[in-house]
Amino acid sequence: MKKMIIFIIVVVVLGGVYYAGNKKSDVVVPTTEVETTDVEVVAVPETTVGTEQIIGTWQSIDDEQALVIFNEDGSVENMYGGQEVSGGTWSTSDEAEGAFLHTVVDGEKYEYVVLKVNETTLTLSYLAHGNTLNYTRVENVAPVNSQ
Repeated sequence: MKKMIIFIIVVVVLGGVYYAGNKKSDVVVPTTEVETTDVEVVAVPETTVGTEQIIGTWQSIDDEQALVIFNEDGSVENMYGGQEVSGGTWSTSDEAEGAFLHTVVDGEKYEYVVLKVNETTLTLSYLAHGNTLNYTRVENVAPVNSQ
C-alpha cells in the first residue's frame, strides 16, 4: 500500500510538472520575423572633380617620403625621398559611377576612383587592386638631399 501511495504522488508531481511546462500562456506576444543580411560599407565616390582640385603636391599618409605632384600642364611626378622616381600624365573624368583620375606613368595606365578631394585631403581607390590611397596636401616641399 505504501508503494502505491508513493507511486500516485510521483505520477501527480510529474503530471503537474508536465502540465505547467506545456501550458499555453494567456498573454500573446506578437513577433515579427526579421530578415538579416550582411551589410558592406562602401565609400561613396565624388561625383565631380575639377582639375583645379587635384593640382598640387600630395604626401602619402602611409609613407611621408612618398609624394605625388599633379601639375597644371597635365604632367604628374612621383617622388620618393626627394627624388623623382617616375613621371607621366594625368586627367580626370566625371562619369555616372563617379569621378575618376587617370594617369599614364612610364607607359602604364592607372585608373582611380576619387573618393574624396578637398583643400587638404585626397583619397583614391586604385581600381586594379581596390586598395585605398590617402594623401594630404603639402606646400613648399624642399627636396631631400641624398648622400
